[in-house]
Amino acid sequence: MRGNGVWKIKALRYFPFWHGSFAEGWQKTPIDFVPMSKVCYPQDPLGPDALIDPQPRLWPATDTVPFHYPHPVTGKPIVLDNSRAREGFK
Repeated sequence: MRGNGVWKIKALRYFPFWHGSFAEGWQKTPIDFVPMSKVCYPQDPLGPDALIDPQPRLWPATDTVPFHYPHPVTGKPIVLDNSRAREGFK
């Protein structure tokens, strides 16, 4: 919504799966390269209003977005193994 020339965002639901640097790329990004917020606003002026529990993780400690279509060559459903997403989850 925009009021008096200023954008007012009621809720920003930003759920990234990958972050990385230009130099190394996302595949060489260490776990928690961009740490999730641990403190809320106003203690952290850029922090969220509330924390999510459990805190989400970024690649490689995240779920892979499921495919909603069959494999283009075999025609079989694509089955994902998200077990690595739980590694290091605290």
